Amino acid sequence: MSIERLIQDKAYEFGYEKCGIVRIQDLEGYDKSQMERINKVPVSFHKMNYGNGK
Repeated sequence: MSIERLIQDKAYEFGYEKCGIVRIQDLEGYDKSQMERINKVPVSFHKMNYGNGK
């Protein structure tokens, strides 16, 4: 399995509907959208930082 697929599968596990690989230059505004995500689905922040306990 490719690293891209592993990342995508983990994102889906955390509740994301879309996931892709982008160049770092394309991430302008990412911090704002990430904070919106954390506010919308707080458990995703916990899972990203502490895992899912498995």
